Amino acid sequence: MTSKKIKGMISLLLSIVLVASLCLSNFSFATVSDADDYMPSGKYYIQNKQSGFYLGGFDYTSIVQTSFEPSTDWQKWELEFNNDGFYRIRNVYSGKYLTASYLSDPDISVTESSLSSSDDGQLWEFVEMAFGIDDEYREYIIISKAWAGTELALTGTDTSTMYGYPVVQDYYTYDEEYSDEWLLIPIEEACVVGINDTSGNHDHTSVLSTVDYYFSNIYYDVTTVNTTSTTAYAMKQKMMNSKVFIMRACGYYDSIGTYVYLNTSSATQILHSWDLFNYNSNTGINLSNAELVVFAGCRTAEHETQSLPKAATDAGATCAIGFHGTPPCSKLSTWTGNFAQRYTTNGENAEDAAYRAAVLSNDNDVFDYEIFG
Repeated sequence: MTSKKIKGMISLLLSIVLVASLCLSNFSFATVSDADDYMPSGKYYIQNKQSGFYLGGFDYTSIVQTSFEPSTDWQKWELEFNNDGFYRIRNVYSGKYLTASYLSDPDISVTESSLSSSDDGQLWEFVEMAFGIDDEYREYIIISKAWAGTELALTGTDTSTMYGYPVVQDYYTYDEEYSDEWLLIPIEEACVVGINDTSGNHDHTSVLSTVDYYFSNIYYDVTTVNTTSTTAYAMKQKMMNSKVFIMRACGYYDSIGTYVYLNTSSATQILHSWDLFNYNSNTGINLSNAELVVFAGCRTAEHETQSLPKAATDAGATCAIGFHGTPPCSKLSTWTGNFAQRYTTNGENAEDAAYRAAVLSNDNDVFDYEIFG
């Protein structure tokens, strides 16, 4: 073999070693960066990459993995940034915090306990996997400050109990077993409102549970408001705090915009388009967080330039929908339920979901919607 070939093989071997070293460095336990730069505080589901199960606090002490249960809070976790690169992880149901053992041995169960400002076992670092395979959510190794220098990480087991699959501390391994890697799934806020006219035949609230069901199943935390009376202030607060806001109510219009009734016994208690955006001063409430706002009510889009859905997008919402004319209440409620299904389960955009919902509602009047944004 010539010296040139030998040198070439040595160069190739060194290149392979260098690339491998660089790849492995991405899976080290060193702090990647200030975690708050890429993972904001808030509510999350924490899903084990190997099992597909979700982290949950079972009995105010035990931590297990189980299948997805969107109607409960025990699988929901609030991440609280600690200003030092670490987070506290609070269970929404119990109010207690994910807690690691100080023992440096594997297979010790992770628990939840009351807040302790001096307990490093309640401080957690999220190390992002640079070569994660999930297309939608980022993947992390989750490491307790109490385990510094040990290469222990939060790990799901495959030992089934009557309560679920336990979660332990174990040594991280770079292999095709992903029980020590986790997906963090943000929980978005949604609000569904029904203002029910109990004096007439207006069917406004019966569809709310349907909409709640569909959005809850795609990682939304849904607040349902089922009432005969509320205030414009309360509705504006709900809208500003929600990524999705869907309202079923009686609507109407006047010379300067459109509105929905908020009190079935008072014609003066309304939510007007000008409550969302003032067209004299060109200022409005902050709806920049809103992905979708729906006013499923008669005439909510009736005004050409200053309707409720137009005001919502002028205030920052990405997309808003309202109706012209007077669709029958029962058909409009059917449309709302169908829209929620198409938008969530079927993953359609607002335009396609609105059209398919109208087709499924089987009434020409519900085709008279308008989409803004």
